[in-house]
Amino acid sequence: MSATGYNYEVIFSGEITEVSRTGHVLKCKALPGGRVLDRPVTTAQVQPTCQHALFDAGCALIQAEWTFSATLIAPGVTGWPYTFGLAALAREIGTDPPFTADWFAGGWMTIDDAENTQLVAIVRSTLPVAGVLTVTLNGEPDPFPVAGVHVRLVPGCDKRWQTCDTKFGNYYDGNFRGYPRVPARNPVASVPESTPTGGKK
Repeated sequence: MSATGYNYEVIFSGEITEVSRTGHVLKCKALPGGRVLDRPVTTAQVQPTCQHALFDAGCALIQAEWTFSATLIAPGVTGWPYTFGLAALAREIGTDPPFTADWFAGGWMTIDDAENTQLVAIVRSTLPVAGVLTVTLNGEPDPFPVAGVHVRLVPGCDKRWQTCDTKFGNYYDGNFRGYPRVPARNPVASVPESTPTGGKK
């Protein structure tokens, strides 16, 4: 059954935060419109590291252009340290960058098998040599993968300007949202001495 309201009058204007139903009666909890201004809003911080998340709109890098494919050749054994040998590493779009050790650290590896897709964070990675490398994950995939499974890797970013520049070539495009030359301590305010002074009892 449905009905169309008419001759209605607005007696409240705001945001509905919760709705519950009892039979044909709806009960709502609401906040007045002005309360939206009470919410904390994220503001820019004066800090040396970037405030963008990797691949977000401000970062402007495209994840598909930084995705690499590989084949699992040495799944190792279950349990710590969760190391996996990979081969045939190749960038899916574009040419390979100049790799270094731990180039994929802080990123993630996606494991594609016949039944499901797993995404596991990468803790360490060795220097790729002829497309062969070893990655250390932060946990054990479940189900445990077998040799021959296709994987994808995405590198991580530690948000330093050097990483933005040398690893991703994104610093001088104006996409780095940080202040790399800000001093660690406030150069204006002085820090009081921590050594207490006082007389004898």
